[in-house]
Amino acid sequence: MSLRKGIADIEATIKVDDFSFQLNPPAKIDDIEAFEKKHSIQIPAIYREWLMFSDGGCLFDSKVQFYGVKQKPVIEIKSEWGLPDEYITIGAMNWGDPICFLRSEQKILMVSHEGGGNDEYKDFGAFLEYLVKLSSEK
Repeated sequence: MSLRKGIADIEATIKVDDFSFQLNPPAKIDDIEAFEKKHSIQIPAIYREWLMFSDGGCLFDSKVQFYGVKQKPVIEIKSEWGLPDEYITIGAMNWGDPICFLRSEQKILMVSHEGGGNDEYKDFGAFLEYLVKLSSEK
C-alpha cells in the first residue's frame, strides 16, 4: 500500500467509524534530515513521508502512537524496551508492543513484548494497511 492510499484509508475510517485521532503538525524535511544526521540513521522512505504528514501522534482511539523527530515522544534510537541496538523504535501499540524498523531495512516490525514472534511488514504502508484492517474489526 502506498502512503497516500494508507492516509486516504485512515481518513475514510475517521468519517465512517468516528475514531479519535490526534496527529501532530508535519515535520519539516530539514528537521528529519538533521535527526537522521545526528543519530547516523536513515529513516525508511515511507515513514519519512508519514513524518511530513504528521510528526507523530495517536491513531484509532490511541491504540497506536507514532513518534516524531521534533514532537515528543521522539523516535527512540536507544530503545527503552530493551531491544537490540539495530532496532529503532518509531511507536507503540497500546497493549505494549513497540513498533520498530531495523537500521538497515525498510521493513517495519511490531515486536512482541511477551516474547512471541515479531510481526513483520514490508514497509510502513503495509503496516498502515494492517492498522486499518485492525480498526475495522473493532
